[in-house]
Amino acid sequence: MTDNEPDVDAKGDPLPEVCNLRNGVISDGAEVYSLVRDSSAIHAHDSQFDGQRLIVACSPKRLDADQTGQAPAVPG
Repeated sequence: MTDNEPDVDAKGDPLPEVCNLRNGVISDGAEVYSLVRDSSAIHAHDSQFDGQRLIVACSPKRLDADQTGQAPAVPG
């Protein structure tokens, strides 16, 4: 499996995404992705991405709220 392939269950069906900001399953396809700074992150294949981590959020509103420090106040 590579970084580009989705995780799959025992039947080979893709696993749902999980919001990294509230740990809830994203079942409606509304997920958004963002690179965030993370000093402990080391990319497996490309050092230009060292210090960055890809996160998944359940909506653009949740992602924006997290980046401004307001995530707990935003409904799921």
